[in-house]
Amino acid sequence: MLKIFFVEDDAAIRESIKRNVKWNQYGYEFIGDAADGELAYTEIKKLVPDVIITDLKMPFMDGLELSRLVRKELPATKIVVLTGLNDFESVQEALRIGVIDYLLKPVTSESLSETLVKVRGMIEEEQEYKAYQHLYRRDMAELRDLKLQKFFENWMTGSKKVYELLDIASQFAISLNASSYVVIRFQLYLDDDSEGYSDELERLYGTVDAALASNENLLVFKQGLQGWAVIVKGNEALSAATLARQTGVQLKELLDGNGTVHYVIAVGTQTVRLQDITKSYNSASRAYAYRYVAGRDAVIYADELKIQEESRGELDLQKVDVSRINSVAVEQFLRSGNADAVPMLVSDIFDSIGAQNIQSFMMRQYIIMNVTFSVSAFLDRVGVDQTSLARLLDDAGFRTSDLSTVAGTMQYLGRLLECALELRDLASNNRYDYSIEKACEYISTHFASEDISLNSVAKSVNLSPAHFSSIFSRNMGKTFTEYLTEIRMERARELLLFSTKRSSEVAYEIGFRDPHYFSYVFKKMYGCSPREFRSTGKE
Repeated sequence: MLKIFFVEDDAAIRESIKRNVKWNQYGYEFIGDAADGELAYTEIKKLVPDVIITDLKMPFMDGLELSRLVRKELPATKIVVLTGLNDFESVQEALRIGVIDYLLKPVTSESLSETLVKVRGMIEEEQEYKAYQHLYRRDMAELRDLKLQKFFENWMTGSKKVYELLDIASQFAISLNASSYVVIRFQLYLDDDSEGYSDELERLYGTVDAALASNENLLVFKQGLQGWAVIVKGNEALSAATLARQTGVQLKELLDGNGTVHYVIAVGTQTVRLQDITKSYNSASRAYAYRYVAGRDAVIYADELKIQEESRGELDLQKVDVSRINSVAVEQFLRSGNADAVPMLVSDIFDSIGAQNIQSFMMRQYIIMNVTFSVSAFLDRVGVDQTSLARLLDDAGFRTSDLSTVAGTMQYLGRLLECALELRDLASNNRYDYSIEKACEYISTHFASEDISLNSVAKSVNLSPAHFSSIFSRNMGKTFTEYLTEIRMERARELLLFSTKRSSEVAYEIGFRDPHYFSYVFKKMYGCSPREFRSTGKE
């Protein structure tokens, strides 16, 4: 319903129009009236009508002065003036101010109804255009994010030449010029490494995203569900390495002490050449893989890892770092790691033992036993039958006899972890199938609620919005918004054909706050307006 306000100093005319016009029939709600512009202006600012009908000639404040004030204060409000035959100059002035139409006195019911229909059409057209603009800007922002992510992925493969990088970056209005560069990989995760819904995680994700975006020295790319890849650009005053350390410290201060939400920040090595940024990214990725050894809430610098590796000599048994192969580190990897990180983890475990000690068959047995117990305990918790692990290893031809050599032991350990990840993902997919089924049930029950959203549905199945969005699209072949809209539109078609409800009532009943936006979406989906659909369908 559009809100309309009427201003007229003649009480008889005002009461006659107010009472005799069937405002609802034309899609209007009569919200107030006043005897002059001064009284009207106070009420209009408070009520914010969509349409004002006002007489031009009134005491205290006339219609022209009222129109000037309203146009300045409420530019979206439409104004129609009432005037006599001999007041053409005032009408011209009103049109210059921005009044959209005028009616000659005495006002007939026919002329008033025509004007009401005409003004409503203008407003609906504007609202549809605004809705289209909103959707267009949203779609363009999403498309830009996807293109940026693809650009970064292609860049890190090393397949692009410098001139190609500069050309693509210019299309996004991104400057790649800098004196030096460092890549940071950064991830947020929950205490148990689950993808469960967490208000705290969502809040921190938004906080970090805003903090990264506000730093002019950073180029930020989304990566994963709660992750980022950041290119730090050095300048004349500070090198990229210095700025990267400052960024790491700032992020740590921002995130420390946030309950169940944890983080890993992996800082790559510095490079001065644009073409070599991939080297910084690869070093950051190695540091990132080290998170399973370093533990939670870690800021890991690739430069420091390199120094540690170069300084490692042969260790005796008393100096073996058993913590590198403890169950906590291995199980943390199994909860959130992926197959690409397996070689890095195996390498870190063996490096921590030392070249001399790893030659011991007993030490190699200890490593395999320790990791096997951790794998078995983890798979049992996620509901995987233990025989499945043995079957996968047998199918691949791996035997414990492979422990006779260091290389064979590393290969066996890598395959053991890869099999565990395969079984984890299989169990996870089964759980996600159930979650998607429950989400669809929730949507079918709550689709008419104005408050239904990706967040609320994700929360109903205890998944983070980002992760839920990803698995929903993958399983359903469409986005959450597309699915919700289809459900709503199907219900709208039923109501339009088999009920007497007006289009605006149908819109509210299926969860749309704005009937005009409902009409826009309906027409975009079916190629006709709700009114046209109802007429055609009933015929």
